[in-house]
Amino acid sequence: MSDYNFTKHMNALLGNAAGEAQTLNHEYIGTEHLLLALLAAKESAGATALHNLGVDLKATANRVVAIVHRGSRHLIGSSVALLPFTSRAKKVLELAAEEARTWNHSSVGTEHLLLGLIAEGKGIAAQVLFEAGVGLAKARAEVLRIRGTELEQVRHATDDSPAGEAPSRVAVVLGYKNGAVVSQHFTTRRDAIAFLETQRRD
Repeated sequence: MSDYNFTKHMNALLGNAAGEAQTLNHEYIGTEHLLLALLAAKESAGATALHNLGVDLKATANRVVAIVHRGSRHLIGSSVALLPFTSRAKKVLELAAEEARTWNHSSVGTEHLLLGLIAEGKGIAAQVLFEAGVGLAKARAEVLRIRGTELEQVRHATDDSPAGEAPSRVAVVLGYKNGAVVSQHFTTRRDAIAFLETQRRD
């Protein structure tokens, strides 16, 4: 998975997915293991989006476990680290990376993984999320709402900015309930904030 630029939380989640596979005695990492790891990462952006959409994280995890069959071979040590990703799981990561690129995000995070799991459409994870009433448009809108909240805080969050240095580019991504995504780029933070103000709706 070295071809992707994952956030540290995403890297940890992938390791936990291997652990979920080990717990179920599976010799592969599938979409079900990715979802189980996401549901367990309760403080992550992806899990937060699901929680905000009314998804019971524990009940959903139980549903995944009820669907899959436990393997008979117990895995230990180095064999877990070498578990291959299924073709569907690989597709999920590709779709997650596409979501990150669409929004001009430099790293693939757990929120992008959530969208990738849904967009894949056929794996166990997608099926369970659909059963829970979470479609791609709804999830994308909630993820963008969360990221938008972060964006609103930009005007107050100056501690991490290089001292005396203005950003060379500011990206604004707008998500709509129908799943549409509009991206705008500005040369100054002031222009970006002014644009956001024009997009406010009562």
